[in-house]
Amino acid sequence: MEWLLSPSYFGVTNFPAYLLGTIFIILLPGPNSLFVLTITTQKGWQAGLRASAGIFIGDAILMAGVAFGAASVLHASPTAFYILRTLGAAYLAWLGYKLFRGGIGRWQEGARQTSETANPNYLERLHPTLTALSLSLTNPKAIFFFISFFFIPVFV
Repeated sequence: MEWLLSPSYFGVTNFPAYLLGTIFIILLPGPNSLFVLTITTQKGWQAGLRASAGIFIGDAILMAGVAFGAASVLHASPTAFYILRTLGAAYLAWLGYKLFRGGIGRWQEGARQTSETANPNYLERLHPTLTALSLSLTNPKAIFFFISFFFIPVFV
C-alpha cells in the first residue's frame, strides 16, 4: 500500500523539480492572471468572470490535448517538436521585439505625446472570454507546465 504514496505512481519522476516548478508556477502571476485582474478592474466583476471562463476553457483544451497524447506525439516525433519549439521561440521573439520597439518609441516621443496617442478604449473593444481563451491557448507557461508535468507516455 506504500506504493500509492510514491510520487512515481502518479507519473512524477523528479519530485524536487516538480515541487519547485509547482511553487514557481503558483507564486508568479502569468499573463492569464494579469489579464483577469486588468479586465476586472476596468470592466467589472462580470467581465472578470467571463475572462476566467475563457482561461478555464483554454486550460481544459490544453489538458485534453495532453491526455489524448499530444506530448507523446511530440516525444515520438523530434521533427514535430523542433517545428513547435521553433514557432514558439519565434512567437516569443516577436512579442519581445514589439515590447522593445514600443518602449523605445515611448522613450523617444516623451510622455506627453504618448498619452495623447494612447487609446484608452482598447480594453472596451475586447471580448473578455474570447481574448482570455486565445491568451490561454498561447500561454507558454501553461503549455510547458502541462506538457512537462502531465506527460503520459503512450505504449503501443
